[in-house]
Amino acid sequence: MEKGGVGVRVLALCFLSLLHLAAAGRVYDVLRYGAKGNGRTDDSRAFLNAWRDVCADRDNPTLLIPYRARFLVKGLTFQGKCSSSVTVKIDGDIVAPEWFWTNEYVSLMAFHNVNRLTVVGGGEIDGKGKIWWDCFNRKEGKCVNRPNIMSFAFCNDLTLRGIALRDSPSKHLTFFASARISMSRLRISAPGDSPNTDGMLIALCKHVVVSSSTIGVGDDCVAIGSNTTNVTVSNVKCGPGHGFSIGSLGGDSSPATVKRVHFLNSTLTNTTVGVRIKTWMSGGTGQVRNVMFKHINFTSVRKPIQIDQYYCPARNCQNRTSSLTIENVEFAHLHGSSSDELATELLCSKYHPCRGIVMRDVHFTWNGVAPAKSACFNVLSSRSYGRVLPSLNCVAG
Repeated sequence: MEKGGVGVRVLALCFLSLLHLAAAGRVYDVLRYGAKGNGRTDDSRAFLNAWRDVCADRDNPTLLIPYRARFLVKGLTFQGKCSSSVTVKIDGDIVAPEWFWTNEYVSLMAFHNVNRLTVVGGGEIDGKGKIWWDCFNRKEGKCVNRPNIMSFAFCNDLTLRGIALRDSPSKHLTFFASARISMSRLRISAPGDSPNTDGMLIALCKHVVVSSSTIGVGDDCVAIGSNTTNVTVSNVKCGPGHGFSIGSLGGDSSPATVKRVHFLNSTLTNTTVGVRIKTWMSGGTGQVRNVMFKHINFTSVRKPIQIDQYYCPARNCQNRTSSLTIENVEFAHLHGSSSDELATELLCSKYHPCRGIVMRDVHFTWNGVAPAKSACFNVLSSRSYGRVLPSLNCVAG
């Protein structure tokens, strides 16, 4: 009787496995479409041909980039709408060309209007960014429009899990006009001095979750752009880079709104900025509100906390402060060391002061031992609770 029970359980497990395989649908291997996978031959056409069949499949297909192969591609656009949900399984590696392959602002791999998309796997995508960074630093015109590695536009119900991206010519991941995005276990890396190599930029999106990832780049680890709501970033290790940023906002005349954004339970190490909100000194209208930075540890971070409503990188802005408003921002349980004596900086607009700033148990030292300093002006209706060091003269205790 016991042996029979074991046999039944084995048969049940086999049956469930078969059901899972059936539910996953057909697998479309790019090698079967002529990809060479040798890292030298351009496999772009094979990828696109495979995608054509994947996108037309009505039964939850998978596009497979197989293990132990290295695929050279450039400027791929995977276009929807597709007939069902789609999985892209990146088990092998994908590389960009080691030459200037575009003079347009494009992505190595772009997904457009693809809903119910899942991108998973243990492979790596290498943007081969060094030639682009060197060219950009020399101020050569052909490098103005540097490509990103991956972009997603008008893609709802999107999941990214487990993949690695490195050395993008510009941003590693961009998300535009998409909703219900989940990202986890990502590994994103580039040298700390690589120009404008954000880990990810999220703009015009809503309902986004980023978790359990490691990001070390030359610009913002995570940047939140205009008209974005309901974002949670948690358990992210950031460094090197420019930390976690909202903005810059208001660089043009269109309204810019960011609401309900939470950065939680993360670490920042050797970054040039910690957590910040930045709006242009002269620019559009809009608001940033209901933002939380909570349970974040800082190690040798230059300027751990910053609100800057005087952002003007080219230093040629009109002499007036931002017309965007910043309200209801909480900094809670933030601890660590600042590599700059000025650890906390709240520089708010004279005409649109910050309101509802809350400091709760915030403690920074300068280089780990010395007292740090703060700068604070044009902040109204704000409070501090618990131990707040350095103290802020415009936030009531």
